[in-house]
Amino acid sequence: INEQNARMSTGEKSAKDIDRHVDEWIAKNSDTWNAWLTAARDAAK
Repeated sequence: INEQNARMSTGEKSAKDIDRHVDEWIAKNSDTWNAWLTAARDAAK
């Protein structure tokens, strides 16, 4: 979150920028992201 806030405060705050930030975060944290998705899907059963 801190990294995201810093990027936005330096001007990277358009919808396109934020979408890129999300994609980059998911790529860097794919194991965590996939675990969250699995947990959410399991909880929805």
